[in-house]
Amino acid sequence: MNRLKFRIVSPERILFSGEVQMVVIPGISGEIGVLVNHAPLATSLKSGLVKIYGDTGLEKQIFVNEGFALISQSMLEVIAEEAIFVEELDASKVDAYIENIRQEMDLAKSEEDKQRLKNDLSL
Repeated sequence: MNRLKFRIVSPERILFSGEVQMVVIPGISGEIGVLVNHAPLATSLKSGLVKIYGDTGLEKQIFVNEGFALISQSMLEVIAEEAIFVEELDASKVDAYIENIRQEMDLAKSEEDKQRLKNDLSL
């Protein structure tokens, strides 16, 4: 069976690089499931979970704080501003993330920016 080549990177590290069955990414307009032979696409990502599926189902979840994805028929590459494995999250990091978004909301000038930040809080 054909498998999808998948790679996710952040400025700090390569979090995952390998072949998978499917990946679900948090697209701006909703979740996007990517399998091998997907139509080519470039899309922005909102904050949310990247779900990596292997032969036995859901294998890994990575939280991303925005970024973009490049999809081809055989490859998906995610470039995230920030990314961390869900199992590495701790309460203090989540609290700091929420507080940062609230501060950005207070400073946001446009309604579009305020709505984007509000969406980030409603993960």
